[in-house]
Amino acid sequence: MHEKYFQYTIYPSQDVEIFADFLSCFIATYSQDSSLCSIEYIQNDSIFDEKLDSTQWHTLHTTYNTLLHSPQQTKLIARFPFDVREEFAKTLAEFCEILSHRVESSVGCAYAITQKDNQDWIQAYKDSIKPIVCGKFFITPSWDLSHTSSQDSQYIPIIIDPALAFGSGHHASTAMCIEMLSTLNLQGKKLLDVGCGSGILSIVAAKLGAEVYACDTDPLSIAESQKNFANNDVSACKIWEGSIGSLKTDLTFDVIVANILAFTLKILYKDFMHNLSSGGILILSGILETHKDDVLETFLQGFRLIESCVRDEWVALKLQKCTHHKS
Repeated sequence: MHEKYFQYTIYPSQDVEIFADFLSCFIATYSQDSSLCSIEYIQNDSIFDEKLDSTQWHTLHTTYNTLLHSPQQTKLIARFPFDVREEFAKTLAEFCEILSHRVESSVGCAYAITQKDNQDWIQAYKDSIKPIVCGKFFITPSWDLSHTSSQDSQYIPIIIDPALAFGSGHHASTAMCIEMLSTLNLQGKKLLDVGCGSGILSIVAAKLGAEVYACDTDPLSIAESQKNFANNDVSACKIWEGSIGSLKTDLTFDVIVANILAFTLKILYKDFMHNLSSGGILILSGILETHKDDVLETFLQGFRLIESCVRDEWVALKLQKCTHHKS
């Protein structure tokens, strides 16, 4: 075990998932062993509750006081045993510049880097991840299977270890997708999971009887999904690195689920329209509440809204493709 580890904390002004992807990619640059690393989402009312004063937080494209009063209350903590503080600060600054340019608005963050004694933080992290009930499912990490037997009769068990790929059921955007999928009759239906992350939504769909297709632009997510498929005794008809546009086929789906970022959802609108069957269901999540109207403005052209859920400032939408609309 390493004697020391470094904790890299980011508090984004917005677009938490994009910053989580940044952290995943940054960590993967320095270690292919995910057991040495972790990324944790923390949501609370005091975002700067670390034992750090304001001088230990660095800001990019924002200020400490602005973030202190921001409605965005999620921070990201990455832990790994490498001293790459200078590289992290430089890369994060470049990332914020590029992201701000692409979305044509200022996207900033506060970050803090601390060195800590290693008191088996991996075990401490595991202890913090508790099994949860979500929709029809009881979701538990592999290291805590003690309660699964008592839950089997009432809920469908899923084993997911939170890792660098996003999706364990604990985050609101994932939980709302699982709950929406749990209300559908998926037996024999073709379902596409766009941005599959850990593969949890694909596993949910497969356990509900769907023929699953899945994709992600991150190769780490593809590997993590395949591992989780095996751990849950399910399989996908096809899983590939890329997005829905990489499918290059006229194959259509009864259901498409996409738990990704709002601006990416809008970019994929035409692909969703093309590859979703007439009358098919589209579940969208990963949308901050402030972006909901913008997303709906795009998707209400050809879709009708069936259900909208809001939790912890995140939104999930269930839409149906209009039968009269041509893709």
